Amino acid sequence: MDLGGDLIVPTRLIRSLIETLGDTMWLSQKKRGRSGVLLSGTPVSGKTTACLECMRHLYHTYTEVFPDAADANSVPIIFVSVPPNATAKAMVGRFAIFLGLPMRTNATAEEIIQMVIPQMYAANTRLLVIDEIQNLAGKTEGVHHAAQVLKDLIEAVPVSFLYSGFNIENGPFFAGPHGEQFMGRSQLLRLHDYPAGTVEQAREWNGLLAGFWKRLGLLSSEQNPLQPLSSYIHERTGGRIGSVNTLLTRSAMRVVREQRDPADELITLDVMERIQLDAKAPNGGLPFGVRHAPD
Repeated sequence: MDLGGDLIVPTRLIRSLIETLGDTMWLSQKKRGRSGVLLSGTPVSGKTTACLECMRHLYHTYTEVFPDAADANSVPIIFVSVPPNATAKAMVGRFAIFLGLPMRTNATAEEIIQMVIPQMYAANTRLLVIDEIQNLAGKTEGVHHAAQVLKDLIEAVPVSFLYSGFNIENGPFFAGPHGEQFMGRSQLLRLHDYPAGTVEQAREWNGLLAGFWKRLGLLSSEQNPLQPLSSYIHERTGGRIGSVNTLLTRSAMRVVREQRDPADELITLDVMERIQLDAKAPNGGLPFGVRHAPD
């Protein structure tokens, strides 16, 4: 059992993302126009985790169709994360690094793209995933330059795209003529915090927790011990997938370290009250039993 990374639970939105991207990849190969998906959400809403699960599923599907993909040096999916205040050159330089291509330090973004395009063809690349795209440098000219470079790439290679970031549909990258074209070719999916106020919302929330418990792989014989704690977990995390992931993963790691009998590997209220979450979570991520010391 590896609890070192994020747990990935196939939520309704992740399933929709996989299906939608599968459609766009098929259309791109049929030369009916390049299209893709914009994945937008707040911080800690699980955007990168959703991208990773989608890539895992689509890569598995690809290798079923092309079982010799590894021997053929195929790279069906390219994934890059845009660093803060990145220029067009810095962004496309990540493509070259991913593909193992050497770059001159004085190469322009356009020159790098011209190196990347034939390599993507040779590697049979089908999907380009760009995470944290809101990190492109905020100056209008620089953002429009990046949009132009990506447009050139997508028009040259039969590839679908997935852009992920914070509130990206309202950001500068999708403004202007190039942004309008991207929006017109894209399906927008928004990640959101999970409410639990209605019966239907509570049912979906409990189903999500059941999925997390199954993925944790703890050895307690109880089927879903998180359900009685669902209200507490929702209050601690605000329904944010990233915060839920942190709370349950760290609780599970602590249980595994501390319990000698595998049958006692159970996440309880006491265990979760010892876990501190991200500062975006309710109560600043502090357990409910912990309060700031008086000034």
